[in-house]
Amino acid sequence: MQRNKGFSMIELIVAIALLGIAVTLIGGSITQIFSLDQRQCANELNSAISRCKIGAMSRAGDVYLKLSVSGDGVFCTYYENDTQTEQRKIGKPTLTISYTDDAGVNHTVTEAAPLYLSFVRTTGAFLKVGDAQRLADPAAAPADYYCETIHVGAYRVELIPVTGRHDVAR
Repeated sequence: MQRNKGFSMIELIVAIALLGIAVTLIGGSITQIFSLDQRQCANELNSAISRCKIGAMSRAGDVYLKLSVSGDGVFCTYYENDTQTEQRKIGKPTLTISYTDDAGVNHTVTEAAPLYLSFVRTTGAFLKVGDAQRLADPAAAPADYYCETIHVGAYRVELIPVTGRHDVAR
């Protein structure tokens, strides 16, 4: 009588195939989890920009939005007449936020170098970044460019400066 010890070639192939399928599913799930944070942050930023546009076009006085990243997370701060009316945490501190200006230069958003956004009251177009920053700090150094794209990981908020339109894309 002969005893079969060990694995047959078929059993080994089946085990490796099952292991490969499991690794693929787990890897896809992890990617989806990280992508979910990025998508949620981009969508919340887009809605904050919408609120800023509505406020800038309908209220008297200066209305602007400040986007900053600190050790506590990504924050959108809404101002009316130099008074902070709302600050919302829209993302985790692990997210990296940057934006591209109309010359194609990439800028990283930090706590020390936030992004200011505002709108022209009469047309709804975006103000230049420097003009929006001067609403918060009249002594700010002029930044003579428009923000065209805000990058949140794999997602981006695309801004059309002339019309004030903005959309989330991947």
